Amino acid sequence: MADDERSLAYGLIAECVSDLSSASVERRRSIAEEVTVIARRCGLNDLAATAEFFRLSSLAELGKITDLDHALGTSDSGSSVSRYAAWFRCMRATLDGQADRAEQLAYDARAVASAEHDPDADGVLVGQLAIIRWMQGRVTELEKDFLDRKQVYPAEPIWAITLAWMWLAQGRRSAARALVDSLPPVDGLLKDRNWLASVCILAVVATELGERKIAEDARRTLLPYRTHVTTIGLGVTCWGTVARPLALTAELLGDTTAAVDHYREAIEISARIGAHAWLAEAQCELAALLLRVQDPPPTKHSSLPPSPSPPLVRFTSMASTKPPPMCWLNCTSDRADIGRRLQRRRHRAFRCWEDSASFRSLARHLRGSRERPVRS
Repeated sequence: MADDERSLAYGLIAECVSDLSSASVERRRSIAEEVTVIARRCGLNDLAATAEFFRLSSLAELGKITDLDHALGTSDSGSSVSRYAAWFRCMRATLDGQADRAEQLAYDARAVASAEHDPDADGVLVGQLAIIRWMQGRVTELEKDFLDRKQVYPAEPIWAITLAWMWLAQGRRSAARALVDSLPPVDGLLKDRNWLASVCILAVVATELGERKIAEDARRTLLPYRTHVTTIGLGVTCWGTVARPLALTAELLGDTTAAVDHYREAIEISARIGAHAWLAEAQCELAALLLRVQDPPPTKHSSLPPSPSPPLVRFTSMASTKPPPMCWLNCTSDRADIGRRLQRRRHRAFRCWEDSASFRSLARHLRGSRERPVRS
């Protein structure tokens, strides 16, 4: 109605802020690009910074990491933009598995954001450190921080859901279940900047607790976003892929074929974006699933020809990656056995990831074979 570029830019940003759900991610990306052009032409520096944040966040969630790297490389050096770039550089270091560098970047970004009086400075730091500590096997060290955030922001479910995930890692199943029971239903979760991560983490927690109704609701909610990356805080940190919680819920609900397909999808996405820890996690969990299934059903992703080998081997053509962090292998009862078996054969089992493009040697080790890993 104003027929003015400045009004248009503010109106478009208002549209972005009013809908932060994953359903709007493509629209937010388009708006961010349009507003960036207007803001620079009209000298609206604060608006340009906000548009830059929405652009970076949409690229992160869509898994367009090459475009994200290019955007970070060309970001303005202004102070209002630099804190956003610093947040996303921390996320990139996390994807690359550089935990120490990511931690330093997280504290640097908090300092910049605090200097700019950004109210999210501390919350972003806690979220970024949670993923970094998970990679280091120290995630439970942040329990107090998440308890504090839950009390300060009781309307944001991400803090309570992540706290339940931590308590499960500590073996406190009753406490985790009580916390989950206090949450609203999946379709009642606040569709804020942490909505996708909230549903994904809740799906994992529900699977661990055997809560079929919650798992089913979460699965139905997440299916439209199966190719997305699970971002927290609109991309300031990453929790993996949407495909992995879909795989876990599918297995709980008895759909092994779908579970295998989702794991393969998680592996493909993690390999494409270079998310080393999440790639290893998905690979190992798929191996554990196949070990539990005597005769896995065929899947459209299978590319290996039929052979007289055990069924497990027919599903194991996967990309290589760095050795996975040991922290998550024993974090739940479902993965306790595979964790112990991997730890007993740590050198030999892990070497197959480094030296073999095939997953077959890992399968042999998990089955207790004494064969040496096959090198590519």
